[in-house]
Amino acid sequence: MTARLRDHEHDEDETEPDGHRHDHLHPPEEFGIDSFVYERHRPFHPERFHEWLRSFPDPVVRAKGYLWVAGRERYALELSQAGTQTHVEVNGRWAVTLPEFQRESYRDSRSDRHWDEQWGDREVKLVFIGTGMDESAIVASLDDCLLSETEMDDDWDTLENPFPGTLEWSQPPMEQRFVLGERR
Repeated sequence: MTARLRDHEHDEDETEPDGHRHDHLHPPEEFGIDSFVYERHRPFHPERFHEWLRSFPDPVVRAKGYLWVAGRERYALELSQAGTQTHVEVNGRWAVTLPEFQRESYRDSRSDRHWDEQWGDREVKLVFIGTGMDESAIVASLDDCLLSETEMDDDWDTLENPFPGTLEWSQPPMEQRFVLGERR
């Protein structure tokens, strides 16, 4: 096809790194939407992170991803936030908790994934989408929710923990869900 749409021409000789002529705006720029990924390989302290969730930053309109919460080492938790509703539920087991043959198969098929010799594939990986977000402030406040070096050596089972992924609830872990309603 030789004809091109006038508002979205592509030219291999363009100086723009993505090959677009930028005489127009893409939806994120047009509507002021921004996003970033928060990734850490250390668990959240359950009490501090629960409190953080209760005061979710207003500019964030959507957040989702995987959580590692201290005291819930067996299960990967999934965060889903939209508007004023926040849900955390069990997504499945961390590969490091699987029998060795399954764990090795997982690692072989995903050699590009992060793997820590002590903690395996456990991680926090969240995507934040919003308008006017202060990324550095959100990152700093989330970092404050992570376990400290000394807390990494503590007994995590002694921590108050409202998150799913425990045998103490009436439902099996895979059916557990934590819902946090209105933001403060």
